[in-house]
Amino acid sequence: MDIALLLLFILVALAVFVVVFLIFRAAVLWYWKIDESLAVLKEIRDLLAAQQKTQKRQSQPANQTKAERDSSAAERASMSADELELERQALATPRKD
Repeated sequence: MDIALLLLFILVALAVFVVVFLIFRAAVLWYWKIDESLAVLKEIRDLLAAQQKTQKRQSQPANQTKAERDSSAAERASMSADELELERQALATPRKD
């Protein structure tokens, strides 16, 4: 009986520890605004990726062959709606050079 009681006590203590840890973790993330910083960093990453794709397309030579033009059109057609929206946002944002 003592072993069963000891195991029950250990399981309850472990469960309490996990709950307290999760509460404190959430409080620390909220206080230091880590979730917001992470969201901003992801948005910056996505905008930079869209800008990089746009710059690659714009830097292509004007004397492309028909096959090269078709492949770039196919690449643009395969872009998701999110990627297209990010590219539009990147192009609409004024540059501060």
